[in-house]
Amino acid sequence: MSIARTFRVPTLSDLSPRRYVANNNGPLTPDTEGNPGLTPELAWGFDAGYERKLSAGDIIAVNVYSRTIEDVIVKNLIQRNGIWILRPENSGTARAWGVELESKTKLRYVVPGANLRVNMARNWSKVYSVPGPNNRLDSQSPFTAYVSVDHAFTQMPLSVGAGMRFTSSSSTRYGGGQLVEKASARTYESYVSWQPPAQSWQMRASFSNITRADSSSSTHFSNASGAQQRSQREAGFITTRLSVEIKL
Repeated sequence: MSIARTFRVPTLSDLSPRRYVANNNGPLTPDTEGNPGLTPELAWGFDAGYERKLSAGDIIAVNVYSRTIEDVIVKNLIQRNGIWILRPENSGTARAWGVELESKTKLRYVVPGANLRVNMARNWSKVYSVPGPNNRLDSQSPFTAYVSVDHAFTQMPLSVGAGMRFTSSSSTRYGGGQLVEKASARTYESYVSWQPPAQSWQMRASFSNITRADSSSSTHFSNASGAQQRSQREAGFITTRLSVEIKL
């Protein structure tokens, strides 16, 4: 169990006053710009967890958390001199809370030396300055799950693994009346790790989104003049990463 006081500074892109001009400027395709007047977010956080070790190294754990965030940074849609602009602003108080379940099981009766890991999280949040419903934090998904299997070979210094990551669909309302809906996503990844015996280094190659899953979203806006909607789909691609880790 822990209680913490934390802060999060704005990103450089959030602080940069540079305007990025969009084609066909409108409430669904606004220009974007940063806000040099942003201040860091301050938060009080509470975490509590319980872990139980079962027989033969199996583990199950549950964690809960709660955050109260001051000066939360949210995206706000404004109209300036007839131009629609989406910019970040400090917008009062927000609260986030959730629960996470995690387990690790050795697949001794299926593949000796292999481990199955499962992680699931349910998250909630509320930005009090934005009218509901769906006035949640932009970076938070309501539900996430990750399942992976890894195996370390005994005859050679080689480890392999593969996993599936699921992110649920979400609807997030920004200040100014814009609503963004993101479709659920399922991606697969794998890795290969090589560490020679009695050496202090290892080489690792990882591959993300190996099925090249696309991502899709839609943007909605409504006011006294009516309602508008825009849908978009982005092509997926494989991300390959090669790293060398050295222990000094």
